[in-house]
Amino acid sequence: KKYINYAWIGGCRNYIKEHQLDVCLHVFHSYASFSMDEKYNVYGSLNYVLTNNIEAPAGSQWTKGIGSESKPFNGTFDGQGYCIIGLKINNSKYASLFENIGENGCVKQLLVIESSCSGNPEISGGIAAVNNGTIDHCLSGINMDENSEYNSIISGQECGGVVGENNGKIIGSRNAAIVTGNQCGGIASVNTGSIYACANNAIIGDAGTEIAGGLAGKNSGSIVDSYNSGAITGSSEKNNGFNCRS
Repeated sequence: KKYINYAWIGGCRNYIKEHQLDVCLHVFHSYASFSMDEKYNVYGSLNYVLTNNIEAPAGSQWTKGIGSESKPFNGTFDGQGYCIIGLKINNSKYASLFENIGENGCVKQLLVIESSCSGNPEISGGIAAVNNGTIDHCLSGINMDENSEYNSIISGQECGGVVGENNGKIIGSRNAAIVTGNQCGGIASVNTGSIYACANNAIIGDAGTEIAGGLAGKNSGSIVDSYNSGAITGSSEKNNGFNCRS
């Protein structure tokens, strides 16, 4: 088991700096960001395994997530319990590590912490902007205290701690990232799929938020065996996740 605390994150960073053979984020990006590549038919449905914690280089920006609406990620990405740290996302439409997970795609056992979104993207999420596949046992953010430098902050017009829009399955995943924007959900901003055995433990919404939910901002799908313990703030339309408005 990996216990996430200040010492653990510091240890991750030291390990990354000391071991030259670790995977760099930009190297992974060059292989896995196939959505604008003619080799999508090759890379788009392959299986990827994370073998170390990786940290985004200082000053770098993540401007193009993995997958797209026309070329979604339909492979499997197994994080094996490792972390991606310090992702600075800058995309005006889809702001996330994964832009679009396809119906056959699966992202599992991945931790994404200390990430943030620039500007006011249309759809943002801690793991994916849009999920049509499966997100299984993933963690977004690290909720040490409200002002911690290690907190993830997911912001945008439609923003979710794990995904912006969920049309697929989210299983056994947790959000600890602060989520702020027009329409916010601890797990998903919009859920038309299924959310099972998930939890939100972070603050959802701010003074400008219109719709906020502990698990989903708007829900017309299924939410089962899940809970919210985070504060829902600043919105005119609030819910705690179990009885979400559709």
